[in-house]
Amino acid sequence: ASDVYKRQIDTNDALEERALGDDDAPVKIEEYASMTCSHCAHFYNEIFPKLKNQYIDKGKVYFVFSDFPLNAPAMHASMIARCVPENKYFDFIHTLFAEQEKWGFDPNYLTYLKDTAAKNGVNGATFQSCLQNSEIQQGIVKRMEAAQAQWQINSTPSFIVNNKKVISGTVPYEEFVKNIEEALGNPVPR
Repeated sequence: ASDVYKRQIDTNDALEERALGDDDAPVKIEEYASMTCSHCAHFYNEIFPKLKNQYIDKGKVYFVFSDFPLNAPAMHASMIARCVPENKYFDFIHTLFAEQEKWGFDPNYLTYLKDTAAKNGVNGATFQSCLQNSEIQQGIVKRMEAAQAQWQINSTPSFIVNNKKVISGTVPYEEFVKNIEEALGNPVPR
């Protein structure tokens, strides 16, 4: 595991799409989220586990996570998450959402991020170089701008289903089921 600590940050790798599930799944959901958004944390802590169990793990949904940081702590968290080894990415952001109240509104949030990143394979030197990597920051900002232009996204969380339908804000799990089933061609009785 020590080689993980020495790795250089590859900006292209850091900005790769972060996704779960089968990329050939019939339904693609892209989420735009801010790590400090309480509604995003609610989605991750309450709704996402059911969605993963029922649809992602069964090959029906390909789920893409896209950063949409709404403040400096969220931007820094997104940048650090992109420097965590890819196989630990979703564990890392899950921890950030689960423990959001511990760091998201704390002026010393970088201490929390550094400690949590260290548990996920990012040492102090990598942490600092990641935070100072303007290419990663610009890559995140460009994606946000593109999402705003294409989908008029201005709040988090927002979800795009199959590049067609936008779901904005916190919606109940049943709303995801309805949209996924419709995208699968299964009309859901209302």
